[in-house]
Amino acid sequence: MEASNQPSPPSSATTTPLALAVFARLPVAGRAKTRLAASGAGAEGAAAFYRASAEHAFAQVAAAAADAGAPCVLRQVHCSESAEWGAVEAWVRGAGGGEGGSGEGGGAPAAEPVPKAEATAEAAAAAAGAVWSRFSGVVAQVDSLDLGERMRAALHSAASDAAAAAAAAAAAAACSGGCGIGISGQSARASPPFTHVRAIVIGTDVPGLTSRVLELAAALLEEGRGPEAATAAAPGEGERGAAGAAAAADGAADDAGAPLDAVFGPAADGGYYLVGVRLPVSWVPGRRRAGEAAAEGEPRTGAPATAAAAAAAAGSAAAAAAHLVPSVAPPPSALFRGIEWSTPTVLRCTLAAARRAGLRVDPRPDEQQEEEAGEGGATAAATTAAAAAAAVPARAARATLPVLRDIDTLDDLRAWVREEEEGGHQDPSEEGGGAGDRPPGGDALVPSAAAAAARRLREAAAQLLLRS
Repeated sequence: MEASNQPSPPSSATTTPLALAVFARLPVAGRAKTRLAASGAGAEGAAAFYRASAEHAFAQVAAAAADAGAPCVLRQVHCSESAEWGAVEAWVRGAGGGEGGSGEGGGAPAAEPVPKAEATAEAAAAAAGAVWSRFSGVVAQVDSLDLGERMRAALHSAASDAAAAAAAAAAAAACSGGCGIGISGQSARASPPFTHVRAIVIGTDVPGLTSRVLELAAALLEEGRGPEAATAAAPGEGERGAAGAAAAADGAADDAGAPLDAVFGPAADGGYYLVGVRLPVSWVPGRRRAGEAAAEGEPRTGAPATAAAAAAAAGSAAAAAAHLVPSVAPPPSALFRGIEWSTPTVLRCTLAAARRAGLRVDPRPDEQQEEEAGEGGATAAATTAAAAAAAVPARAARATLPVLRDIDTLDDLRAWVREEEEGGHQDPSEEGGGAGDRPPGGDALVPSAAAAAARRLREAAAQLLLRS
């Protein structure tokens, strides 16, 4: 199956484009999941598990049904090193279940059974093609050792790409015969196709991630919290007393339904596994496609020879100035600077910074705790992994997205497997009614590929724990 590598088609359900970006690196032994390897998994075992975890993430991003509510959904993989770009693309192409040809197909009689191995290879190749077809491509991350800078740059880059794709789709729908990638100045100023764009970045070491989590994050950035979620997010009496709880509940109700500026998926270790932002878009004069000026009779060089030519040139210049393209504002720097990454206070410090910047975010900040973290007043005990784990229930009470576990050690893996067993597993394709709930026209192979990737991930986890 040939990958189309195109963003999802426009929809009239909402006006905010969406970008989904996955951070990934090649699953090479000795370079991938080194902490997991050092905890007893070994380099080969850690790399094998990471491969399964990353392919699970690719498939969940492909399966996310956010297409039903956005004029453009752009999916990208952001690789950690530019030198890995080609190898990562080849990997993602085969991540639906293994690479392989689709077979010759036309030579066998209909009544002759297809060998099982060949049928399996064809199905795996079709699933891989279906997953890859949802992605627009692979992008190299910015060359920086700072995780915050890489995430901020990835969010801005993906959001800008999604805005450009949505603008092109809007322009194509608005005019016949091709009128360039931009929108006319008059129409953009009167009623722009969109005024904001959403972007979400996730990692590839969170086995509990599902397409539904991504859909919920996208909805928070578009629609905000519902009344029920806003009420649930308010801390109870046990945390700050009845008066504080009532004030928090009032504040939660005030912004129910208002789009959020940022959303975070809280991780069990005190960090976050997902970050999403809603960024404003302005419309600025832009270039038209090559050849359009000549087609309209605009002189390419030199001064116009006649008054008529001068008038035509002036009109063409005005048209060019009125030709607008989207310009996306960068994500707030406060969310990504001054954060001590890979510590149990990452989310607390980030939420404190968001509150000081006046941003609407989820999880809802706990004013007292987040302010302590932001001012550097956290105690030594509060920076331990044990304290972060103990804070999970309170964190979950203020969050709309679930608290999930990223896998850095064998203990993390054992905890995730135990949670899966206690909670009862449900295939991603079965959540919320399964593939039948997917948007019309969606590739039926993608939900199946997501379910298969989830099964392979569970098998990889079981094998790794059995050998360790």
